[in-house]
Amino acid sequence: MLLHGAANAAHAGAETSWRRSHSWNSIRNEGVARQSLDMSCGAAALATLLTHYHGANVTERDVLRVFGLNADYSLTDLANAAAAFGFRSAALSVDIGALERLRAPVILFMDERRGGHFVVQRGVHPSGEVYALADPAWGNVRLVRAQFLQRWRSEGSAENTGRVLLVLKPGQPVNDQFFGESRARRQRFLLP
Repeated sequence: MLLHGAANAAHAGAETSWRRSHSWNSIRNEGVARQSLDMSCGAAALATLLTHYHGANVTERDVLRVFGLNADYSLTDLANAAAAFGFRSAALSVDIGALERLRAPVILFMDERRGGHFVVQRGVHPSGEVYALADPAWGNVRLVRAQFLQRWRSEGSAENTGRVLLVLKPGQPVNDQFFGESRARRQRFLLP
C-alpha cells in the first residue's frame, strides 16, 4: 500500500513536471510577434515592443493597417505608426556604448546582407558580450558582440554606430534611469 502511494506520488510529480515543460518553438517565440510576410519585420517588431513591453494590445496586422505593406520601411515610418497608437518615439543614431546603457528595449535596424531588418533589443548582458534580441523572423535569439556589431552597424556610418527607435508610453518621462547617462548628455535625445 505504501509503495503504491509513493508510486502514485512520483507519477503525479512527473506529470506536473511534464505539464510545465515547453516546446522549443514556444520558448523561441515567447514574447515575439512573428512576421507573417517577407517585408513585415518592422510591423512585427513594433507590435512586439508595444504589446510585450508597453502593455498595448497591438498586432502586426494592426501596424500594417496604419502604414500598409512596403519594401522600404524606415525607423521614421515605424515612429509614425507608434504615434498612431498613442506612443512617443524618436529615431536615433547611437554608438554601441549608448545602446548598451539604454535601460529599455528599443527597435534596431539591422543591416543584413540581403537588405535591412528590424528587431527588438531586449537587453545586453552586463559583460557587453551577448545581445538578446526578439527577431520577428527567427524568434528570441542571442548574438555575441562581434556578430551583433557586424549586423547592427549602418553602412556609411561611424564605426560601432547604428540606428534605433526609442518608443515611450504616453506620459513616460525620459530620465537618467532610462538612458543611464547624465542629464546634460541626454539633452540631445529629448523627445517631443
